[in-house]
Amino acid sequence: KSGTILEGESTGNTIKFKTSAALGNYFYVRFYAIPDEDVTQDGTLQLGVFIKGGKSATFSLPSGYYRVSCLVGDNWYGLDQLFGNDYKTYSGGNAIQSRDGYQNSVSFE
Repeated sequence: KSGTILEGESTGNTIKFKTSAALGNYFYVRFYAIPDEDVTQDGTLQLGVFIKGGKSATFSLPSGYYRVSCLVGDNWYGLDQLFGNDYKTYSGGNAIQSRDGYQNSVSFE
């Protein structure tokens, strides 16, 4: 189901993530907590969300900065194999910030 949390726990501030079907059928998006805006840091996995291409998902992240890693493919094999060997990786050039009192929006279109 689109918007399913497969890793971590959805808590904190609201995040709305929008996808484009033009990029692929399925998205697996991971959010890594980092201490500041430097996205070259690995960070700690906070949340992993499965989203169908062309759909949006709403979930929550604690306040702070996050590096986003987005895997996109046409065939989903589950959390253990993700998309097999047939996928593309997208990463934002900037960290996203989850802030109190805001609905934070992210899109890969």
